[in-house]
Amino acid sequence: MPRGINRAEPTHKARAGSSRKSFTEWRNNPCVFISHQSEDTAACETIAEYLIALGVDVYFDKYQKTLQQLTANQDPTGVTKHIQEGIDFSTHMICVVSLTTIKSYWVPFEVGYGYSRIILGVLTLKGVEDAMLPEYLKTTKVIRGTRSLNGFISELLGQPNDFLESRTSVKASATPHPLDNTLDWNK
Repeated sequence: MPRGINRAEPTHKARAGSSRKSFTEWRNNPCVFISHQSEDTAACETIAEYLIALGVDVYFDKYQKTLQQLTANQDPTGVTKHIQEGIDFSTHMICVVSLTTIKSYWVPFEVGYGYSRIILGVLTLKGVEDAMLPEYLKTTKVIRGTRSLNGFISELLGQPNDFLESRTSVKASATPHPLDNTLDWNK
């Protein structure tokens, strides 16, 4: 299975923006925008790497120097445009929810902007119960744990529901799973 890429990396963004044809080709291939609170970056990086290893492209802006500059310069217009561009380069969004997500100013904007543009899912980290979800996130598919994330990925890739669980590298077993410290398994 080919490895996915992080479309937020400058080399990939430059290639996608080089022509209208390449942007359209990218738009037709699955890509997951990872919406998250900055305090959850480490957990989201683990999730992004998991998706990339399974052949799914992501748009994960952890290393985006442009975004960091815009944020440091307190440029909300630039940050907004940057977020919109990332969502426009994506076909799906996973809004990663933790106990700190409620503090985010940008996550509600990202979800609102992407809501009618791309397929939206809400992924809850360990310790987050359904009752803790903000109301605006209860209007979409809630992904609870590794097993349901695998189902989301299988659907995204057009594979049967048990596609990823049949692969030894992604199912629950005696050896640690890459998402064991981030997500519950059986939810």
